[in-house]
Amino acid sequence: LLPPSLPPSLCLAVCLSLSASAVCRADPNVQMAHSGATALTIAAKNHHVDAVKALLKGGASVDTQQDDGQTALMLAAESGDHWEAQTVIALLEAGANPLLRAADGWFFAGDTARRIAELNGHEQAADLLAKAEAQWLLRQDHAPNEL
Repeated sequence: LLPPSLPPSLCLAVCLSLSASAVCRADPNVQMAHSGATALTIAAKNHHVDAVKALLKGGASVDTQQDDGQTALMLAAESGDHWEAQTVIALLEAGANPLLRAADGWFFAGDTARRIAELNGHEQAADLLAKAEAQWLLRQDHAPNEL
């Protein structure tokens, strides 16, 4: 189910995996009023890899958190099928933060995308996310100190 507030071109991009040109005419970061879902989180949850890539190219924020704190990366890790790994890879390549945690008070409270993948038995995604977490931590360790 797509948010009714999303512009038609954005809905089409999610549903039909259209090119980024359809996405660029709309704000890809519009959130549903009662869940905080975006076109990107919906596309990621349903493993529409082409739509995920188009939305990211069109300016979708990769780490927007829904009301439950889940990101597109967490949703991709949660629902598994043979496109799961490709969706996770696309989001990680776009700079998704694998260390973000779901909000307290929700089913996956405090869990990262890797933990969500593990809880759901999605080993390939969990392995990809474990490596991404390690790389993210290394980048943080080597980042210049802010003044």
